[in-house]
Amino acid sequence: MNLLHKALIIDKSDFIRKILTHHLQAKNIAVKTANNGTEGLALFYKALPDCVIIDTNLSDITGLQVIQEMKKYDSNTNIIITNDVLEKQDVTQLINLGIKKFNLKPYRIDKLLESMER
Repeated sequence: MNLLHKALIIDKSDFIRKILTHHLQAKNIAVKTANNGTEGLALFYKALPDCVIIDTNLSDITGLQVIQEMKKYDSNTNIIITNDVLEKQDVTQLINLGIKKFNLKPYRIDKLLESMER
């Protein structure tokens, strides 16, 4: 049973945001999207999504900063990292923040949807 109702996608790629939105809406999940960290945080506080899908390579602030702020606000936030490259120190910091779900690009949509389950 899928308990996911709202998702937030934070990715600088318009193409990625559109593809993910299409697939999530097909699963009856309401989707908000942002192309940078500042916009993503504003939407996070407003929408309080069940799941955040984020590429940490953002244009304005780092994804790590965004995740730290989200975790301060709600430590139970389900966050999935969808980078194409992750440095070892970034992975360590993300794990220390409680992140357990990583889907490196290019990823399969079905695997990403699986990782969204709580």
